[in-house]
Amino acid sequence: MFDILKVRPELLGFGCDENTALVVDGDNARVIGATYCLFYDGGFWSREGSAEKNLPPSNQRFYFLRAGDRYNLATRKVVA
Repeated sequence: MFDILKVRPELLGFGCDENTALVVDGDNARVIGATYCLFYDGGFWSREGSAEKNLPPSNQRFYFLRAGDRYNLATRKVVA
């Protein structure tokens, strides 16, 4: 995914694990299922915070959203 997004940085990268899905309604996506969906948008978000994490370069960060978490596809932000 990183190689594709280097060439097309305007795209949003995401993938969902088995038994997990995104329910999309307009610009809003909600994770349902057993595990996680991973999002890569060139930014960073963590429910635990990032002050003490050893993070990769900002152009290689992605994050996990679990069942019930929401993401706005238009703003490319996690909805708290």
